[in-house]
Amino acid sequence: MTIIIKAFLFSLLCMVITLNVFAFDLKIIIEHEVNNGKVFIKGITNLPPGTKVGVDLSSQAEEYSAQSYNNFVKRDGSFSSEGFTKKGVPLSGNYKAEIITYLNGAWQNKDILKKLAKYSGYGIESGKMLIAYNFSIISDKTSGTQSNEQGRPLKHEALVQNFCYALQATMMCKDLNMRADTERKIENEVGMKIRGPESPYNQACMKGLTLALKDEKRGICSKAWKKFGCYGNKVPRLIQENPFKKRNGVFCEY
Repeated sequence: MTIIIKAFLFSLLCMVITLNVFAFDLKIIIEHEVNNGKVFIKGITNLPPGTKVGVDLSSQAEEYSAQSYNNFVKRDGSFSSEGFTKKGVPLSGNYKAEIITYLNGAWQNKDILKKLAKYSGYGIESGKMLIAYNFSIISDKTSGTQSNEQGRPLKHEALVQNFCYALQATMMCKDLNMRADTERKIENEVGMKIRGPESPYNQACMKGLTLALKDEKRGICSKAWKKFGCYGNKVPRLIQENPFKKRNGVFCEY
């Protein structure tokens, strides 16, 4: 009888230990920035600080290929490549950036490898992580510099930033939801696309996404609902309670 009880307790202990081995879904946001004629591939991620991240940048049309492998995730989750040029000449055209990290001792130290073993999801393959990011750079022929309208005043910058924060919050909070027509209504109000590398509001959106990721462990669900929920005190009705989770929830429309 004693042996049976001990065996049961051991099995129960094993089950508890197993349930406490948490897995993490990979979260990563990629953008590019043109600064002083150089292109930087930047990102925000929930990968452990100190993770080595490489960037392969290429363009078949421009016959271009370059790498930046000495990049590491910082404490705030950000990382950046070195500045890319074509032998000192600013890049233009269509490009593909591949953000890659290898899960081996040649790229990561032992502590980082243990943490990376808990990650899964889109982009995670056997022994590596690979995320592709496509973008375009339009050259301003009159000045010889890249033109992305960053000098243009952005009347709706705060609205776009708040929208993207709220959007990211719904991806992290199962009880929150954004209606499918909300982004279209925001774009009608702004007068243009608010996301994507060609939008002048892309930086504002990226900032909102970044702030949301930073708030992941700081009560983002309650913060988002208080600011952007149906009775929000900042931009109300951006989000509602999830109708797939709560039949009698609080629902609203922007």
